[in-house]
Amino acid sequence: YGLERMRWYAMVHAFENGADYVYADYDAHKPGYGISVVRAGWIAALLERLEGTRLVMHGERLWDDHHDVIALGRAAGAATGRNQPRSG
Repeated sequence: YGLERMRWYAMVHAFENGADYVYADYDAHKPGYGISVVRAGWIAALLERLEGTRLVMHGERLWDDHHDVIALGRAAGAATGRNQPRSG
Protein backbone atom coordinates (compact mmCIF):
# COMPACT_ATOMS: atom_id res chain seq x y z
CA TYR A 1 0.00 0.00 0.00
CA GLY A 2 2.95 2.31 0.33
CA LEU A 3 2.31 2.68 4.05
CA GLU A 4 5.41 2.87 6.22
CA ARG A 5 5.93 -0.37 8.12
CA MET A 6 5.80 1.26 11.56
CA ARG A 7 2.52 3.00 10.73
CA TRP A 8 1.05 -0.33 9.65
CA TYR A 9 2.23 -2.05 12.84
CA ALA A 10 0.71 0.77 14.90
CA MET A 11 -2.62 0.32 13.11
CA VAL A 12 -2.61 -3.45 13.60
CA HIS A 13 -1.67 -3.05 17.27
CA ALA A 14 -4.52 -0.58 17.88
CA PHE A 15 -7.03 -2.80 16.08
CA GLU A 16 -5.91 -5.91 17.97
CA ASN A 17 -6.32 -3.99 21.22
CA GLY A 18 -9.96 -3.17 20.60
CA ALA A 19 -9.98 -0.02 18.48
CA ASP A 20 -13.06 0.08 16.26
CA TYR A 21 -11.53 2.47 13.73
CA VAL A 22 -7.89 3.14 12.90
CA TYR A 23 -6.40 5.38 10.24
CA ALA A 24 -2.91 6.28 9.03
CA ASP A 25 -1.74 8.62 6.30
CA TYR A 26 0.24 6.96 3.53
CA ASP A 27 2.73 9.79 3.64
CA ALA A 28 3.30 12.32 6.43
CA HIS A 29 3.64 15.02 3.77
CA LYS A 30 0.15 14.33 2.38
CA PRO A 31 -2.17 14.38 5.40
CA GLY A 32 -5.72 13.17 4.88
CA TYR A 33 -4.83 10.57 2.25
CA GLY A 34 -4.35 7.16 3.77
CA ILE A 35 -5.82 3.86 4.80
CA SER A 36 -8.38 2.94 7.43
CA VAL A 37 -9.47 -0.27 9.08
CA VAL A 38 -12.96 -0.36 10.57
CA ARG A 39 -14.92 -3.00 12.44
CA ALA A 40 -18.27 -3.83 10.83
CA GLY A 41 -19.98 -3.30 14.20
CA TRP A 42 -18.70 0.28 14.31
CA ILE A 43 -20.23 0.96 10.91
CA ALA A 44 -23.51 -0.67 11.99
CA ALA A 45 -23.66 1.51 15.13
CA LEU A 46 -23.01 4.62 13.04
CA LEU A 47 -25.77 3.70 10.60
CA GLU A 48 -28.25 3.20 13.45
CA ARG A 49 -27.78 6.87 14.31
CA LEU A 50 -28.74 8.05 10.82
CA GLU A 51 -32.44 8.61 11.03
CA GLY A 52 -34.40 7.51 7.97
CA THR A 53 -31.53 5.45 6.59
CA ARG A 54 -31.31 1.73 5.97
CA LEU A 55 -28.49 -0.54 4.99
CA VAL A 56 -29.14 -1.79 1.47
CA MET A 57 -26.01 -3.85 0.96
CA HIS A 58 -22.65 -4.64 2.52
CA GLY A 59 -20.04 -6.73 0.81
CA GLU A 60 -16.44 -7.48 1.55
CA ARG A 61 -13.79 -7.00 -1.15
CA LEU A 62 -16.37 -6.01 -3.77
CA TRP A 63 -14.46 -3.10 -5.26
CA ASP A 64 -11.38 -4.28 -7.15
CA ASP A 65 -11.33 -7.41 -4.92
CA HIS A 66 -9.89 -5.09 -2.32
CA HIS A 67 -12.33 -2.62 -0.73
CA ASP A 68 -15.51 -3.32 1.18
CA VAL A 69 -18.65 -1.63 -0.15
CA ILE A 70 -21.59 -0.28 1.83
CA ALA A 71 -24.76 0.99 0.15
CA LEU A 72 -27.38 3.02 2.00
CA GLY A 73 -30.92 3.91 1.11
CA ARG A 74 -33.83 5.82 2.49
CA ALA A 75 -35.89 3.82 4.96
CA ALA A 76 -39.51 3.15 4.05
CA GLY A 77 -41.65 6.11 5.07
CA ALA A 78 -38.64 8.35 5.70
CA ALA A 79 -38.98 12.00 4.85
CA THR A 80 -36.92 13.34 1.99
CA GLY A 81 -34.06 15.69 2.69
CA ARG A 82 -30.64 15.44 4.21
CA ASN A 83 -30.26 12.85 6.95
CA GLN A 84 -28.96 14.11 10.26
CA PRO A 85 -27.41 11.92 12.99
CA ARG A 86 -29.68 11.20 15.89
CA SER A 87 -28.38 12.38 19.23
CA GLY A 88 -27.74 9.96 22.00
